[in-house]
Amino acid sequence: TSDLYRDVIDAIEEKMARHKDKFRSILKDSGLSMELNTTFASVWEQTQPALEESKISKFYAEALFNRQQEKLIAAKKKEEKRVQRTKEDYWDLLRRKEVNEKTSWHEIKGVVSGRSAYKDLLALGGDELAEKSFTEYVAYRSEKEERRRKRHRESDANKEDANGDVKKKKGDEDDKLDELQKRKNEILSKLGSEPAAGAEMRDEGEV
Repeated sequence: TSDLYRDVIDAIEEKMARHKDKFRSILKDSGLSMELNTTFASVWEQTQPALEESKISKFYAEALFNRQQEKLIAAKKKEEKRVQRTKEDYWDLLRRKEVNEKTSWHEIKGVVSGRSAYKDLLALGGDELAEKSFTEYVAYRSEKEERRRKRHRESDANKEDANGDVKKKKGDEDDKLDELQKRKNEILSKLGSEPAAGAEMRDEGEV
């Protein structure tokens, strides 16, 4: 069964290979440009007569269309990764130059203009992309710094709350100690007065 399945796939692939150049030629002659948002329905509608004349069925036309779309998607992802790596290198350059929210574009442009990371980004989208990436980096740094300050403020507030709790606890303990000392003094005062009263009674008895 697996061998039969493989034979079928191989036969489809072989026929697609034979139709590939003709399919592209028909698309070109029809003035169609393959984009990621292009649908097979629109392609088939405009090329059906020419495809059928070339003995390319709808099944194979759609398979060839999907193959082209897969290549476009792969190329787009590859380009996005390249752009991302270039931006990361550029941001790393800005970080090493200690760019922050107070740094202006005109100020840093003269500093980084000779660096490869800047030139690579320039090749992707010109000065406009370089400035946009700079602005995004400054916003990122500002947000990161604000988060750091917020954590610092929260940490200080927690310390103050903790110190307040300690002071309150100590104050409560001091109040309890004062109360105990007061009661102790009262007891000692009573104990001190009782022997004196007994002595008076003994004196009266002797008389």
